[in-house]
Amino acid sequence: MQIAVGVNDVWGINSNNQIFRYDPNTKSFPQLFGTLGQIAASGDGVWGINLANDIFRFEPSNQSWVQVSGLLKNIAVGSGAGVFGVNSSHHVFTYVRP
Repeated sequence: MQIAVGVNDVWGINSNNQIFRYDPNTKSFPQLFGTLGQIAASGDGVWGINLANDIFRFEPSNQSWVQVSGLLKNIAVGSGAGVFGVNSSHHVFTYVRP
C-alpha cells in the first residue's frame, strides 16, 4: 500500500496496515510489530500514523515504536529540516526534539 525510503532503510505498509522493513541480509521484508496507516522516513527518522491518527516514531536503539503526543492525519519527514504533520483541522505542526 505504501513504501517509504529513508537514509539506510526501506519500509512498507501492506493493505492490512502491517509494517515491513527491508532486510538486506536476507533480501526480504520481515514484518515488524504494530500497524500503521501511513509511514514516512528520512534523515530525521522513521515516523508513522496509525488508523486512529496516533503518532509514532521508530526507536532504532530498541527496534520499537514510541508514541508521540498528538494526532495527525498526514506526516512528512525531512533530512535535517524536521518532522511536519497536518491534523484533521488542517493545522500544520512540527516536531521539536526535546
